[in-house]
Amino acid sequence: MENPNFWTAVASVTIALLTVGLFVLQWRQHAHDKKVANANHRLALHDKRLEVIIAVEEFLSDFYKTGEPDMYKASTMMFRLRDADLLFPEEALTSIKEFRSQAGKFYVLKQRVEHLQKTEMSGSVVYSVADGPPSDEELAKRREIASAEISDKRDEMHEISTWILAQSEGQRDDMKWLKPLREQMKFPPRL
Repeated sequence: MENPNFWTAVASVTIALLTVGLFVLQWRQHAHDKKVANANHRLALHDKRLEVIIAVEEFLSDFYKTGEPDMYKASTMMFRLRDADLLFPEEALTSIKEFRSQAGKFYVLKQRVEHLQKTEMSGSVVYSVADGPPSDEELAKRREIASAEISDKRDEMHEISTWILAQSEGQRDDMKWLKPLREQMKFPPRL
């Protein structure tokens, strides 16, 4: 008669070996899953960073087409930058935020110049009823002041345009705003 303890021991050892084998397979699968999750995370960050760079490039290309920064493109750029503080270090975002700021200043200056030109051309002047209408000399003086302000605003607009051009001149690899962003742009590792 055979020994039942022998077969129990063989079954126990077999079960133990299968358990160890399954543990090793599970351990390897877990390590692989961690690599895949890390690669997916880095790829998602890469895609979000690329969206930011594309938005800035669209802003600049529109600037080159029209010769002035577009507020819509600047707003789109800032919308894509809403989470950029989490994607890039602060020094990488400084010049991009400056693009937005300069575009806003340009827009305000442009609106002021357009308003002054309309007022100057139409000849409409606001005056109080008690003082009566202004004299021709006063009107000429107001127009002269408006013309000087228009000239000053246009000079400021030109300075802003020159600044934007200076930030984006040269080859793509040499652009001042793009260098710090590129440091963050690394593809995920191969699996």
